Amino acid sequence: MKQAAAPSAPRARFRGFLRGLLVASLGLAFLPAGQSRAAAVLSFSLAEIAQQAELIVEAEVVGVTSRLVPGGAMPMTCGRFRVHDVVKGGVAGGELELCFAGGVAGGRALAVPGMRYPYVGARGIYFVESTERLLANPILGWAQGEFPLREVADPIGAETALRVYTADGAPVAAVERGGPSPGQLSNGRARGVVVREGGAPSDAIDVVEFKRQVRALLPDASAGSTR
Repeated sequence: MKQAAAPSAPRARFRGFLRGLLVASLGLAFLPAGQSRAAAVLSFSLAEIAQQAELIVEAEVVGVTSRLVPGGAMPMTCGRFRVHDVVKGGVAGGELELCFAGGVAGGRALAVPGMRYPYVGARGIYFVESTERLLANPILGWAQGEFPLREVADPIGAETALRVYTADGAPVAAVERGGPSPGQLSNGRARGVVVREGGAPSDAIDVVEFKRQVRALLPDASAGSTR
C-alpha cells in the first residue's frame, strides 16, 4: 500500500497556524452573551506565562509588513522588533520578527477578534510562546503576555521613566504568582498582575522593577540580562 507523502514544511506550519486560529474562533463562538471576546483565551497566571514562554523581552516595534502565510492563503501581519533587553531566552542579532494572524495581503483581508497587532513605535515587555513555530498569536496568553511601556514624567522631578501597563491600559503596581484556575477563560489580564485601577500614570511600576519581579518567577538558569 502506498504511503501518503508527509506535508511540506510550509504547509505543516500553515496547518499549525490555522489550528491555533480555529481554537480561538471556537472559543469565541461558545462565549456567553455579553462576555468580552478577548476572554476566549484561557486564563494564565503571570508565573505560568513566564515559565512557559520561550522568550521574554523588552522590545520596540521598528517595522510592520503583511504577507500571506507560507503554504496557505491567509494574511498575517509581521512586526520587526528591536530588542532592548532579554529577561529570558536569547535573541540573535538584537532583532526579532513576530507574526500575527490577520491583516491585508495578496488581495485578501482577515480581522481576528481580540488580536493586538504590532505598530511602529510600540514598546513593551513581550512573553513570546515560540520564535520557531508559526502561531495565530506568538504572544503567550494573547493580551495576558503583553505589557506596553509608556514614558512618564516624575510628578516631583523633571526626569521620566518607562512604566508598565496591562494591554488594556491599567497601571501595573506589582507582580504576584497568582493561584491556579484550570479551564477558566481570561479577562485579558494574567492572574497575579496587581493593577491600580484609575491610578495616575506615575502609579505604574517602572520597567526595571517589573523585570526584576518577573525574573523572581523564573528558575535562576533561565533569566537573561539584568538591565
